[in-house]
Amino acid sequence: MYRIEEKRHPVKAKAEKVFHFLSDMHNFGKLLPREVENWQTDGKRCSFYVRNAGNFNIEIAGTTPFSKVQYCSVDNQPFYYDINADIRDIDGQSSEFVLYLNAKMNSMMRMLAGKALRKLLARIADELQALMEREGEE
Repeated sequence: MYRIEEKRHPVKAKAEKVFHFLSDMHNFGKLLPREVENWQTDGKRCSFYVRNAGNFNIEIAGTTPFSKVQYCSVDNQPFYYDINADIRDIDGQSSEFVLYLNAKMNSMMRMLAGKALRKLLARIADELQALMEREGEE
């Protein structure tokens, strides 16, 4: 199993707010890089294409209120993967989250897609942090 884990990201938003944002797939598109093509969602699933990483078809696999959102690959992906968001309350007004990706891929696929997946996960984490900070200021 190939694992990519992002650093912890503190945000000036309640854990509940981060959880609700991540639990709605309509919001997931706001976290993706501009290079993403063919973004589609029905609120529970999404699909999109990332250059050098391929097509992604993702659905929400499970949640633990205010502390975890898990997404997983669906629909004949070249390899299975899941993306997890662990959210922790800090003081009732702020929280922190960490994102990690687990992927079942062979070493060739790891060479081809590993760097792009790491970059994509970092981008999602940075965008989520920035978005929660902006919304906290409003």
